[in-house]
Amino acid sequence: MPFKSALLFICLFFYSLYSESQTRVWIDEIGDTVEQYEFLNRWRDKYYSLSRWDSIGKDNIRYCTLQSKLYLKGYFDYNLVKSELEKIIPFTIDSNSVIIIKYYFKDDLCSPKFDNHWSSGEINRRKSFNRRNKSTQKGLQ
Repeated sequence: MPFKSALLFICLFFYSLYSESQTRVWIDEIGDTVEQYEFLNRWRDKYYSLSRWDSIGKDNIRYCTLQSKLYLKGYFDYNLVKSELEKIIPFTIDSNSVIIIKYYFKDDLCSPKFDNHWSSGEINRRKSFNRRNKSTQKGLQ
């Protein structure tokens, strides 16, 4: 009998942890709390062109937020970016180098936690990914 009680206790314990971590608040692009079905319908509707951003609050609740214009594409002056980077790094950047800036947002559930150093494998994977994208874009033109 003690084994069954212990097993029941363990099952209830893990269930309570799991169910508590699944609490979600659904927030539309205006900032209003909405029902899950309304959130999902707006997110999936191409007319709105919304992005989803999930984060865990200090209260351990998962906040699912819709945002418009989350991703913007921009063009930057290479020499300006190079000179600004050289102010904060201990070496100069060759003018023929490709600059890749990758960053992660705090509390972003889609981003893995990385340190500030890229291994040669990570750099090679990124270069390969960029090469594939360039060849795909050339084919679309």
